[in-house]
Amino acid sequence: MNTRLVSTLLLCTILLVTNRWLSFQEGLDIAKAADTISYMAIAKAAPALPSEMFAQNHTMRLVPSWIVGTVAHGIGISEERMFLLLTVLVCAAIVAVVHRLLQHIGLHDAQYTLCMALVVLNPYTFRYYLAVPAMVADMVFVLGLASVLLGLLRVQPVVVLAGGIVAAIGRQNALVFLPAVLLWLWVGNGWKERSTVQRGLWSMAYLAAVMVPYSMISSIVAPFSQKTSMEAKALTGIFLWLGSDAPHKATMLAEYMVRMNICLVFPVFITFALFLAKRGAFTTFTAFVQNLPREMWLALLVFAALYGFALLGGPEEYMTGVTRYVSHAFLALIIVFAVILRQVGAVQHIRTTVAVVVGLCVVAGSLHHLTTIIGSNSDKASVFAVLHAAMALFAAITLYGSERRAQQP
Repeated sequence: MNTRLVSTLLLCTILLVTNRWLSFQEGLDIAKAADTISYMAIAKAAPALPSEMFAQNHTMRLVPSWIVGTVAHGIGISEERMFLLLTVLVCAAIVAVVHRLLQHIGLHDAQYTLCMALVVLNPYTFRYYLAVPAMVADMVFVLGLASVLLGLLRVQPVVVLAGGIVAAIGRQNALVFLPAVLLWLWVGNGWKERSTVQRGLWSMAYLAAVMVPYSMISSIVAPFSQKTSMEAKALTGIFLWLGSDAPHKATMLAEYMVRMNICLVFPVFITFALFLAKRGAFTTFTAFVQNLPREMWLALLVFAALYGFALLGGPEEYMTGVTRYVSHAFLALIIVFAVILRQVGAVQHIRTTVAVVVGLCVVAGSLHHLTTIIGSNSDKASVFAVLHAAMALFAAITLYGSERRAQQP
């Protein structure tokens, strides 16, 4: 029996069975997904282009919505159903790429299952997009990012280029992690051994793979795009906000940081717990860090680029969407997490009771207050944040105890 296939299918089944399926209007009323108004208008206008004006940050995600509308009108189904179909297909493709990533890193079955569970059942990776499928452009971006990471790890230039194109089509944020990818192409294992000419050519090709689609889309959407404050403040918003006389800054900043980091608590808490449990295997923290492979640091740089972009937007512009923006970088963090699991030799063989407890924590922590079957139409973000963090802490403590017991003679 293929344990990894079975566990992945089980996790996906749990996701689909427990998710909340909202109509387009419910997405607006319950999830406050105002962006979808622009995406649906683009889909309805396809195969033509819309005649009314929309925010530029929405029109730059033209391609997925235009494809949805064109295919829906061609085969005679509603745009709403086509958005859902495309979202499911893209999510499935992301899971397939994550499988290949984890396989390449070389994890034991238990390590693989834990990493896959943290991806599939993270409440911000897939749940929101399955509930509000008109936001599929974000998932297209994540698929592109995942493909870029896979190509970089496996030293497959064509996969890196294809991923860059897909990411650029999904969101203009593909520009944000472009420098990190270019650095990886020069210093990553398997890349740095190539000649300067080869690395230079692949770097230029990747730059073109991102910039050409970006430039083409910019030209196409120019007639029906209007700039907003979000574009103007993308890299300076937090500084402008900190320098303003806005009230309740401390409270807003605290909420902003919670929203930024809530989707990261499971891998962060578990990493810290496992390091504490295994610290006796390393002479010093410095020795531990020096043994971590270069690819882990490069993946962390990709994550940091996207995380920093979300931070720089500031609470005035990004407060409601910052958790989604950070979650787009989650796969880069999972690579870091998976490498650390492998390096410290943690979660290789755990007892069934421990696996069940940790699994229940992950499932319970994934039950978002708006996008799961137990959800309500009222905003209970603070309650969910506490529950999610508590489940992450309990899972981390459980794994810490398991690893400590495993080391006892």
